[in-house]
Amino acid sequence: MNIGFTAVLCASAVCIASPAFANDCPTDLNHDRTTDGRDLAMLLGGWNTTDYVSDINADGMSNAVDLALLLENWGLCLGEQSITSVAPHFVAPGASFVVLGIDPGTVTEVLLDGESIDFNSDAQLLSAEVPASSTEGGRTLVLVTNSGLHRVVNGITVSEELDGNYTTYVPTFSNEGSGCNSQVADLGPGLVNFEGKGGPNRACSNQAYTGITKITADIDLSDAKGRKWNNASFYLISNPDDWSKQPLNSGYCDRGNLEAGINANESGGANCREIDFLETNGAAITQSTEHLRNTQDDGFAQRWEESWTAEAVSNSCYSPSPATGGHDIASFDLDQPIQMVATFDTSAVDEKTGATPPTRMKVTFAQGGNTITVYDSQGDAMGEEGGSISSSDLTTQIAGGFWLLVSWHQDYSPSGPAGSWWDGCSWDANCGSAPFPGWKLNNISVVGNGTVGG
Repeated sequence: MNIGFTAVLCASAVCIASPAFANDCPTDLNHDRTTDGRDLAMLLGGWNTTDYVSDINADGMSNAVDLALLLENWGLCLGEQSITSVAPHFVAPGASFVVLGIDPGTVTEVLLDGESIDFNSDAQLLSAEVPASSTEGGRTLVLVTNSGLHRVVNGITVSEELDGNYTTYVPTFSNEGSGCNSQVADLGPGLVNFEGKGGPNRACSNQAYTGITKITADIDLSDAKGRKWNNASFYLISNPDDWSKQPLNSGYCDRGNLEAGINANESGGANCREIDFLETNGAAITQSTEHLRNTQDDGFAQRWEESWTAEAVSNSCYSPSPATGGHDIASFDLDQPIQMVATFDTSAVDEKTGATPPTRMKVTFAQGGNTITVYDSQGDAMGEEGGSISSSDLTTQIAGGFWLLVSWHQDYSPSGPAGSWWDGCSWDANCGSAPFPGWKLNNISVVGNGTVGG
């Protein structure tokens, strides 16, 4: 059982003999509280590389030492796996970051890829500095504590693209509503977890973010497999009538929802804009959408693109076959997280016209070195993309501020171009009998230049 082990671990010139990871589960690479075949697959996927996710002992390489540790600790993790993260996750060389979720007074050393780095701590705060000589890419972060080593989930990413005008934020969230048996999502820095909760459930960030250039997250749909017409959603909301109003409870609005008293002057619907990075039909179909205005006085327009997974291909509800107008992401293993990156680029040149439109939105999914673009506002026209959209409206909303929302619900679910991928199978309930279905979004980060509200 993975309840802690005594080992001698060496990182660079530092060796520690202790009950390493006594209150952590470093071999639980996918953080489901069990060390099993899924973690082994992740380790083998990073074998003989500097993959910071599968480098369990943080010596800079995923190898036989990490495999031995994983096999030694096979089974259920009985220790307290704390949620530890850093802010910002993306850090420029020579810049500082803050570590969240651990007692600073217990930390005696901070190791970045096995090398000791400068850090400061007091009773409430632990901060450290990335060496100015650090190169770009993911880096393993390990804290040496009084009880052993604590491996920080997902480490940090060093990025030379950052400058003084932008910050990487790790958002926190608040719950709205409750799922089956009045259960709400598990929340943490950069984490919203609906697994085992059922729906409807929704969480909203505690701040809106301005000047967004990038949003990243790890999507885990493993608990949504086999669920028909259940929608796992990750999206942005802006309310130009009141940028600082959190779209939660009575303040909620989106492109298709007008709560009483909110934007009552809008005869055509709520004035809020909605940007969907992810909407799903269980784990079978995904969709990304921009809901914008063409002008401030004109009606709403939208553009979307859809993708199908291996879950769709093997599902009898999916008929007859993947259709033109979508993206094939069936190569992704739905039992493993999918890394999402959404970018908003104000300097991109349209490859077709040569013009520089105000903002280009692009969404990619990646897993195991395989990256697939699932949405590109300047990409080829899709089979069901809707009307033309105004990139200038998106630019306006980005300047004003977007809130992050994560939900698990039933009403709309994508069904393919003109409904051609899904043959009308009946809906699956969010609840039913336990364990209740759900999904998880983890390691959420936002690169922007400021915050609103909160």
